[in-house]
Amino acid sequence: MGRRMGPLDPAAGPVERFATELRALRALAGDRPFWKMARQCAASKSALAAAAAGRQLPSRNVTREFVRACGGDWAWWSERWTQAADALEAARCGQEQQAGVVVIRPQYLLAVLRSQLPPAAGNASADPPPPGRVLATGTGHGRGRQWALASVLVAGLVAAGVAWGIGAPHHSSHPPQAQASVAAVPAVTGQVIDGTDPGLVGCFKDKITLQSAHVLLQKQAQLRGRTLPAGTDVGEISLVYSPHCGGAWARFYPTPGLNPDPNDTTVGATTIEADRPADHTEMLWRMGHIDSTYSGILLTGMGCAIARARVDMIGQNVAAVGQTVCLPSRTH
Repeated sequence: MGRRMGPLDPAAGPVERFATELRALRALAGDRPFWKMARQCAASKSALAAAAAGRQLPSRNVTREFVRACGGDWAWWSERWTQAADALEAARCGQEQQAGVVVIRPQYLLAVLRSQLPPAAGNASADPPPPGRVLATGTGHGRGRQWALASVLVAGLVAAGVAWGIGAPHHSSHPPQAQASVAAVPAVTGQVIDGTDPGLVGCFKDKITLQSAHVLLQKQAQLRGRTLPAGTDVGEISLVYSPHCGGAWARFYPTPGLNPDPNDTTVGATTIEADRPADHTEMLWRMGHIDSTYSGILLTGMGCAIARARVDMIGQNVAAVGQTVCLPSRTH
């Protein structure tokens, strides 16, 4: 039996959020032990476990092997790793700026200075770097001139007491004197906490279904003159997860054609629930008719979640129930 992995809080920063996403990917792949994953890739068991631990951002190579062992899409994960690395660098720059230090990244500074210098030999026709990217070019005497100019500019900024973090959000109440334009890291559109409506904060953008289950009648029931035998499938309950938001929610869809008028409150009532057993937190949603619906979100860094649904047939003391297993798992 493997050790239990510690809980993660995706809101704590880019490292824990990225680790939460890796755990979800592993859960979708069947939660295989890390030693089995290591047999299918070029990374060790300890490196794979550290990638999902959330203490530091794994290297690009380790991330690639983790994704490979889980059968993930490396093209998507490569971009996601870059976003996490950029967000981590931005957070570090913000901390340095708040501390009142001068933060100047030479590679960005040289890109600015390069626009003031003659083109290097053999590079006169080179295309400019695309927005948000910096190409480190220039050798020999040309680079010496660039560093000389950089030293002068740095000295001037230090003398002026300027805190300049190029390529990172500026957290000071005063605007920076200069800041390069870089590609923004995608973010949710609001704070994500337990109970947040996932549709209002952008969690639908990368949602994935971890598991679905049938919602089945426990006994025979009547619906608009029809007799529905026990075991009739009245709908589907799903546990839906957003890697970017680091949380899951319950979603219910009734069986097509089951109830022609979803607004009829005389037929049945629907209750769905997202439950996090680790701390007994529940997100419950009830409505007095049978229709598609979803619950509030539960952050899964603290533990796996279960999706449940119950459809009560009005006046018949009969219900249909269904639930998923608890995902994503935190064991290895």
